[in-house]
Amino acid sequence: MPFTGGQFRVKIETEPSTWFRELQSVTENIYLKSVISGKFGLVFYQNNGVKVYKNQINFFLSCCLLGLSFGQVDYSEIQTIFSSRCTNCHSGSDAEEDLSLTSYNNVMNGGDSGDVVIPYDHANSLLWQYINSGFMPPYGSGNDILTTGQINLIAQWIDEGALPEPNEPNSIIFEDEVQLFQDSAHQKFPELVSTDDGTLHLVWVRELGSNKNVMYSNSTDNGVTFSDPIQINHNSNSIVAYIQAGPKIKVRGNELLIVYMDHRSGLTNIYLNYSIDNGLSWSEDILVSDQSYLQAYPDFEVSPDGTINLVYYSYNQNNSFNSVRYSMAQSGSLDFSPSIAAGITTDSQEPCDCCQPDLEVSDNGDLYLAYRNNVNDIRDTYITIKPNGSNSFNQPIQASFHNDYNDHCPSSGPSMEIENNMIALSYRVSDAASSYIDYSDIAIVSFNNALSISSPEASPNFSDIVLNDEYIHIGWMDYGTGNPDVLYGVNQLGTGNIINIQTMNQNIEDGYIMQKDPKLHMHNDELFYFWSDKRGTFHQLFYRKSTSNYLVGDLNGDNAVNILDIISLVNFILENEYQTNGDLNNDGEINILDIVELVNIILGN
Repeated sequence: MPFTGGQFRVKIETEPSTWFRELQSVTENIYLKSVISGKFGLVFYQNNGVKVYKNQINFFLSCCLLGLSFGQVDYSEIQTIFSSRCTNCHSGSDAEEDLSLTSYNNVMNGGDSGDVVIPYDHANSLLWQYINSGFMPPYGSGNDILTTGQINLIAQWIDEGALPEPNEPNSIIFEDEVQLFQDSAHQKFPELVSTDDGTLHLVWVRELGSNKNVMYSNSTDNGVTFSDPIQINHNSNSIVAYIQAGPKIKVRGNELLIVYMDHRSGLTNIYLNYSIDNGLSWSEDILVSDQSYLQAYPDFEVSPDGTINLVYYSYNQNNSFNSVRYSMAQSGSLDFSPSIAAGITTDSQEPCDCCQPDLEVSDNGDLYLAYRNNVNDIRDTYITIKPNGSNSFNQPIQASFHNDYNDHCPSSGPSMEIENNMIALSYRVSDAASSYIDYSDIAIVSFNNALSISSPEASPNFSDIVLNDEYIHIGWMDYGTGNPDVLYGVNQLGTGNIINIQTMNQNIEDGYIMQKDPKLHMHNDELFYFWSDKRGTFHQLFYRKSTSNYLVGDLNGDNAVNILDIISLVNFILENEYQTNGDLNNDGEINILDIVELVNIILGN
């Protein structure tokens, strides 16, 4: 019988204190019995069939005789139907009507007729109309028509929102935005890193007039709160920072390392500060660049063996580009070697001198440097590699092929990520007024899958990416609405689309409201999106945190919400153990009210 709503009361009656220890021995055979407006009982049996405990909970509700409804249709059930009935015709590059039914992304992208699924409205969804009428699969296709049960299951899936499988990146949703450190000064250029103990470490630039300083804060509760900001640099008000060229933060063992630009000497140079007490205190400013004139656009990475690898652009006396410099500090040391030219400049080409490069390190210690090249104003993206143990960088490899002509510096460098055996890359193509992502196997370094982030009219720029489990998460600054907003999307490697596109700033107003500095970071399988937002006089820092990698109510981690999660929740209560995922009503406690909330989740309320 379906649940019809209304109030119900819950009472837990426990037998002796040995209950919990006995419950731990339970391995299988959980029987649920219920009576309408009566007792809801959980009876546990050991493998030998001996009853070890009976717990009764009074539920004044209407439910089916054999159990509870366990929630929404899982997309995997829908894909099974498509795979058995539809994909003979609707798959590959020659899919009928350009409609592929081989994955959730393809289904939701639709085909020549446009969208075929309208979430929450199966009756007006072309997909359901075609299969319900018997028009699809067509007679003679070799596929059996769908059963009534399969058609109804697809209708139910659509009416429940046409959701993907739980915990997939294409189902990512974000919590509401949070503003940090409201201040009568600009807060810009955020950068985030996390340590093995779960602490989030945030750096940014505080700007008041012409005075700029590097600030630091951390979070030990997964972004719920951040510590009071402290200033890192000791020579105040000499920081140099601009878009894509703010401070960088990395981790080496128990050290936090921050690199930034500073013009205290009258010329911009590269400085470093470190902390060995998890950000409580910081070292004096350490000069790490060694050229005679202006140095800018630093980036650095820590190799698996603890080596600090630093790159930056060097300029000559008249501030024209000279070379890319590379320096290193071996494990356990902060003494940097004399810098060497990275070897990526020739007589006919050189890095675009005002576009931030991106340095990444592979698991085996190879360095990968992505940069915008300049060959007679053709400014495509290149990658050069310094193999582990080598003293120099290899011949650069072209990574974008747009013949991107720009007669002035676009001030927009690439973003690169390495995970396991894959490289992901994002970059701006000024000539097309668009930004792209691409990827390559790390052993080959050959890019040929360029995908536009959005339409050229939207003019996306300053993209930042995270590569995680063969998904590229993308954050970018977008002018498509007339206002510069910050957006998010995700691409699964091997698919030709970006999905789950969301506007991150919740301040969407008429007029020129500047959202900028998009930065992504993956931490504990959650995605953090930081940006700066000028809603009044000053830019302030905002962030949003994803909730997608956690299925609400799934307390035992089996990717389902059902009676077994009630057992886990009862365990939390009996152990007096507080766990964030068990506090379902967010009142700071785990108690009977959370059981009520969990039952409502199971029942779909």
